[in-house]
Amino acid sequence: MFTQLFNKKSDNRINQGALADCYFVSALSSLIGKPGAVDSLFITKEINKAGIYAVRIFLNGKPEIIVVDDFLPVRNGRPEFARGKDEFWMCILEKAWAKLHGSYAAIEAGQAEHVLLHLTNSPTTLTYHNHVKDKWAFWDRLKIAAEMNFPMTCGTPSKTISRTPMHGLISKHVYSILSIHEFEQFTLLKLRNPQGTNVWYGEWGPSSDMWSAGARAMLGYE
Repeated sequence: MFTQLFNKKSDNRINQGALADCYFVSALSSLIGKPGAVDSLFITKEINKAGIYAVRIFLNGKPEIIVVDDFLPVRNGRPEFARGKDEFWMCILEKAWAKLHGSYAAIEAGQAEHVLLHLTNSPTTLTYHNHVKDKWAFWDRLKIAAEMNFPMTCGTPSKTISRTPMHGLISKHVYSILSIHEFEQFTLLKLRNPQGTNVWYGEWGPSSDMWSAGARAMLGYE
Protein backbone atom coordinates (compact mmCIF):
# COMPACT_ATOMS: atom_id res chain seq x y z
CA MET A 1 0.00 0.00 0.00
CA PHE A 2 2.79 2.41 0.99
CA THR A 3 6.40 2.34 -0.05
CA GLN A 4 7.78 4.74 2.55
CA LEU A 5 7.32 5.56 6.20
CA PHE A 6 8.24 9.22 5.69
CA ASN A 7 8.10 11.24 2.51
CA LYS A 8 10.10 14.44 2.86
CA LYS A 9 8.55 15.78 -0.34
CA SER A 10 5.01 15.22 0.90
CA ASP A 11 2.73 18.10 1.88
CA ASN A 12 2.28 16.20 5.15
CA ARG A 13 -1.47 16.55 5.20
CA ILE A 14 -3.00 14.14 7.69
CA ASN A 15 -6.65 13.14 7.54
CA GLN A 16 -8.56 11.81 10.47
CA GLY A 17 -10.44 8.90 8.92
CA ALA A 18 -13.34 7.07 10.56
CA LEU A 19 -12.03 7.11 14.14
CA ALA A 20 -13.25 9.97 16.37
CA ASP A 21 -9.75 11.03 17.42
CA CYS A 22 -9.57 14.54 15.97
CA TYR A 23 -7.65 15.62 19.07
CA PHE A 24 -4.88 13.13 18.28
CA VAL A 25 -4.64 13.86 14.55
CA SER A 26 -4.69 17.62 15.18
CA ALA A 27 -1.86 17.23 17.69
CA LEU A 28 0.15 15.34 15.06
CA SER A 29 -0.61 18.03 12.46
CA SER A 30 0.63 20.71 14.84
CA LEU A 31 3.98 18.91 15.15
CA ILE A 32 4.60 18.85 11.40
CA GLY A 33 7.16 21.44 10.45
CA LYS A 34 8.76 21.45 13.89
CA PRO A 35 12.32 20.16 13.25
CA GLY A 36 12.72 16.62 14.53
CA ALA A 37 9.36 16.60 16.32
CA VAL A 38 7.96 13.63 14.40
CA ASP A 39 10.91 11.56 13.19
CA SER A 40 12.54 11.66 16.65
CA LEU A 41 9.58 9.63 17.94
CA PHE A 42 10.52 6.74 15.68
CA ILE A 43 13.21 4.25 16.61
CA THR A 44 12.38 2.31 13.45
CA LYS A 45 12.73 4.87 10.68
CA GLU A 46 12.46 2.71 7.56
CA ILE A 47 9.97 0.24 6.12
CA ASN A 48 11.04 -3.31 6.93
CA LYS A 49 9.96 -6.76 5.77
CA ALA A 50 8.94 -7.81 9.27
CA GLY A 51 6.46 -4.93 9.42
CA ILE A 52 7.51 -4.10 12.99
CA TYR A 53 7.95 -0.53 14.21
CA ALA A 54 9.14 0.88 17.52
CA VAL A 55 8.19 4.36 18.63
CA ARG A 56 9.03 6.38 21.74
CA ILE A 57 6.25 7.85 23.86
CA PHE A 58 6.80 9.58 27.18
CA LEU A 59 4.90 8.35 30.23
CA ASN A 60 5.25 10.34 33.43
CA GLY A 61 8.31 12.00 31.96
CA LYS A 62 10.06 8.75 31.12
CA PRO A 63 10.49 7.40 27.56
CA GLU A 64 8.69 4.15 26.88
CA ILE A 65 9.18 2.04 23.76
CA ILE A 66 5.93 0.97 22.12
CA VAL A 67 6.21 -1.73 19.44
CA VAL A 68 3.47 -2.25 16.85
CA ASP A 69 3.10 -4.01 13.53
CA ASP A 70 1.77 -2.64 10.27
CA PHE A 71 -1.49 -4.60 10.23
CA LEU A 72 -3.87 -1.68 9.93
CA PRO A 73 -7.65 -1.31 9.59
CA VAL A 74 -8.15 -0.81 5.85
CA ARG A 75 -11.14 -0.09 3.63
CA ASN A 76 -11.10 0.23 -0.15
CA GLY A 77 -7.33 -0.07 -0.23
CA ARG A 78 -6.48 2.72 2.19
CA PRO A 79 -6.20 3.06 5.98
CA GLU A 80 -9.56 3.40 7.66
CA PHE A 81 -8.28 5.69 10.39
CA ALA A 82 -5.50 8.33 10.38
CA ARG A 83 -3.81 8.49 7.00
CA GLY A 84 -1.54 10.54 4.80
CA LYS A 85 -1.20 10.88 1.08
CA ASP A 86 1.81 8.65 0.36
CA GLU A 87 3.37 7.89 3.75
CA PHE A 88 2.14 6.09 6.84
CA TRP A 89 4.05 7.29 9.90
CA MET A 90 0.79 8.70 11.28
CA CYS A 91 -0.85 5.27 11.04
CA ILE A 92 1.94 3.77 13.15
CA LEU A 93 1.79 6.51 15.77
CA GLU A 94 -1.98 6.22 16.00
CA LYS A 95 -1.70 2.45 16.46
CA ALA A 96 0.95 2.93 19.16
CA TRP A 97 -1.35 5.42 20.92
CA ALA A 98 -4.18 2.90 20.70
CA LYS A 99 -1.97 0.12 22.07
CA LEU A 100 -0.97 2.34 24.97
CA HIS A 101 -4.66 2.79 25.84
CA GLY A 102 -5.82 -0.75 25.10
CA SER A 103 -7.69 -0.37 21.81
CA TYR A 104 -8.63 2.00 19.01
CA ALA A 105 -12.04 2.45 20.63
CA ALA A 106 -10.37 3.66 23.83
CA ILE A 107 -8.73 6.62 22.08
CA GLU A 108 -11.93 8.12 20.69
CA ALA A 109 -12.37 11.60 22.20
CA GLY A 110 -9.60 13.16 24.22
CA GLN A 111 -7.45 16.22 24.80
CA ALA A 112 -4.77 17.36 22.34
CA GLU A 113 -2.60 18.74 25.16
CA HIS A 114 -2.33 15.23 26.62
CA VAL A 115 -1.09 13.91 23.28
CA LEU A 116 1.48 16.69 22.97
CA LEU A 117 2.66 16.07 26.54
CA HIS A 118 3.25 12.38 25.79
CA LEU A 119 4.90 12.99 22.42
CA THR A 120 7.14 15.93 23.32
CA ASN A 121 7.74 15.43 27.06
CA SER A 122 7.22 19.17 27.39
CA PRO A 123 4.73 21.05 29.60
CA THR A 124 1.41 21.85 27.96
CA THR A 125 -1.35 24.23 28.90
CA LEU A 126 -5.09 24.38 28.22
CA THR A 127 -6.93 27.71 28.22
CA TYR A 128 -10.72 28.00 28.17
CA HIS A 129 -12.05 31.05 26.36
CA ASN A 130 -14.44 31.91 29.17
CA HIS A 131 -11.46 32.08 31.54
CA VAL A 132 -9.64 34.69 29.45
CA LYS A 133 -10.06 38.08 31.13
CA ASP A 134 -7.77 40.06 28.83
CA LYS A 135 -8.08 38.92 25.21
CA TRP A 136 -5.16 41.07 24.06
CA ALA A 137 -2.84 39.65 26.68
CA PHE A 138 -3.96 36.20 25.55
CA TRP A 139 -3.27 37.14 21.91
CA ASP A 140 0.23 38.23 22.92
CA ARG A 141 0.75 34.80 24.49
CA LEU A 142 -0.30 33.17 21.23
CA LYS A 143 2.13 35.35 19.27
CA ILE A 144 5.00 34.41 21.58
CA ALA A 145 4.12 30.72 21.27
CA ALA A 146 4.01 31.02 17.48
CA GLU A 147 7.34 32.86 17.38
CA MET A 148 8.87 30.04 19.45
CA ASN A 149 7.41 27.49 17.03
CA PHE A 150 5.33 25.77 19.69
CA PRO A 151 2.69 23.28 18.48
CA MET A 152 -0.81 24.63 19.12
CA THR A 153 -4.36 23.37 18.72
CA CYS A 154 -7.79 24.79 19.45
CA GLY A 155 -11.26 23.40 19.88
CA THR A 156 -14.89 24.38 19.36
CA PRO A 157 -17.75 24.11 21.89
CA SER A 158 -20.90 22.12 21.42
CA LYS A 159 -23.72 23.75 19.46
CA THR A 160 -25.83 23.95 22.61
CA ILE A 161 -23.40 26.30 24.39
CA SER A 162 -21.96 28.20 21.43
CA ARG A 163 -23.00 31.85 21.43
CA THR A 164 -21.62 32.67 17.99
CA PRO A 165 -22.36 31.31 14.50
CA MET A 166 -20.09 28.41 13.58
CA HIS A 167 -19.70 29.44 9.89
CA GLY A 168 -18.51 26.02 8.80
CA LEU A 169 -16.63 25.05 11.93
CA ILE A 170 -17.58 21.69 13.42
CA SER A 171 -18.87 21.68 16.98
CA LYS A 172 -16.93 19.74 19.64
CA HIS A 173 -13.99 19.40 17.27
CA VAL A 174 -10.23 20.02 17.50
CA TYR A 175 -8.20 21.93 14.91
CA SER A 176 -4.46 22.41 14.58
CA ILE A 177 -3.26 26.02 14.55
CA LEU A 178 -0.92 26.38 11.59
CA SER A 179 -0.07 30.06 12.03
CA ILE A 180 -1.32 33.35 13.47
CA HIS A 181 -1.36 36.71 11.71
CA GLU A 182 -2.07 40.40 12.21
CA PHE A 183 -3.29 42.51 9.32
CA GLU A 184 -4.45 46.07 9.82
CA GLN A 185 -6.95 45.84 12.70
CA PHE A 186 -7.55 42.12 12.26
CA THR A 187 -6.15 39.18 14.21
CA LEU A 188 -6.28 35.91 12.27
CA LEU A 189 -5.70 32.23 12.93
CA LYS A 190 -4.93 29.75 10.17
CA LEU A 191 -6.48 26.44 11.18
CA ARG A 192 -6.51 22.97 9.73
CA ASN A 193 -9.42 20.58 10.09
CA PRO A 194 -8.09 17.01 10.50
CA GLN A 195 -11.10 15.75 8.56
CA GLY A 196 -10.05 17.79 5.53
CA THR A 197 -13.63 19.05 5.07
CA ASN A 198 -15.97 21.83 6.22
CA VAL A 199 -14.27 25.03 5.14
CA TRP A 200 -14.77 28.22 7.17
CA TYR A 201 -17.15 30.46 5.22
CA GLY A 202 -17.27 33.54 7.45
CA GLU A 203 -15.11 36.64 7.10
CA TRP A 204 -11.68 35.80 5.69
CA GLY A 205 -13.01 32.52 4.32
CA PRO A 206 -11.87 31.37 0.84
CA SER A 207 -14.63 33.31 -0.95
CA SER A 208 -14.64 36.32 1.37
CA ASP A 209 -14.26 39.77 -0.17
CA MET A 210 -11.95 40.63 2.76
CA TRP A 211 -9.09 39.21 0.70
CA SER A 212 -7.73 42.28 -1.00
CA ALA A 213 -4.60 42.07 -3.14
CA GLY A 214 -2.63 43.65 -0.29
CA ALA A 215 -3.95 41.15 2.23
CA ARG A 216 -3.15 38.22 -0.05
CA ALA A 217 0.39 39.47 -0.62
CA MET A 218 1.11 40.17 3.06
CA LEU A 219 -0.44 36.98 4.40
CA GLY A 220 0.78 34.72 1.60
CA TYR A 221 -2.69 33.58 0.63
CA GLU A 222 -3.07 32.20 -2.88
